[in-house]
This record gives sequence, C-alpha cells and structure tokens, in this order.
Amino acid sequence: MQTVVPRNLVVVVALLCVSGPAAAQVAHSLGSEYKNLRKYNDNIERAETHARLLEEHQKELMRRVHDPAFQPHVDLVALGEAWENLDSKRFTIDALNLLNAERAQHRPHKATPAAPILTAAVRLIVPGTPYVTFA
Repeated sequence: MQTVVPRNLVVVVALLCVSGPAAAQVAHSLGSEYKNLRKYNDNIERAETHARLLEEHQKELMRRVHDPAFQPHVDLVALGEAWENLDSKRFTIDALNLLNAERAQHRPHKATPAAPILTAAVRLIVPGTPYVTFA
C-alpha cells in the first residue's frame, strides 16, 4: 500500500525551524496527529489482510466440502447454519438427508460421513447423551 505523507508533516518540519514554545506545542500536536494517522492506516492494512485471508480460508473450506454427487441431496452450508443456530429440527433433517445420500451413492461424503453428524443430532435433541453412536 502506498504511504502518503500528510501536509501536517511538512508543517511540523517547517515549525521546527521556528523557535518559541507555541511553535513547539503546535509541532508536538501535529506530530501526534501524524502518529494517529499512521496507526489508522496500519489498522486498515491489517483489516484488509485479515479479510483477504478469511476469504481464502472460506474458499478452501468450500473446495474441501464440495461433493457434486451429494449436492442434490444435502446442503452442508445449511447443515452448518442449523448447527450454529442450535436448530435441532433442521439439523436432524439435514443429517438424515446426508445419510440417505450416502445410501444412494454407496459411499460416504468426502468431507464427513453421516454417522458423527447423526450422533451430534441426537446430542442436540436430547442433551446429556454423550455415548450415542451410529455405525
């Protein structure tokens, strides 16, 4: 990112050539304003970098979860949203759709098999059932 030198910095340099306490005070306040502007620019650069990394991470996750054979049967994004919202009904329906898709395709989904998802669905519906397993 291009660094822009504010006019205030030029004024600070010019004021340093002038003597007197008022000039020093103005120079000090303009210098702190420049530091605040520098911090602001650094924060913007960090935020842009963070947003870019987050977008790359999301693309990588979507690439790893994408399984075209299962797409007509189950939406893993909706499954994740149901889990995030603790929507036991939607989560269970999507988990059963995943199980039916595995049966139709004669193989597990490449990102996650249905068994742990169904286990999580039961735990979500009936809290306190830590030992439910599906094979």
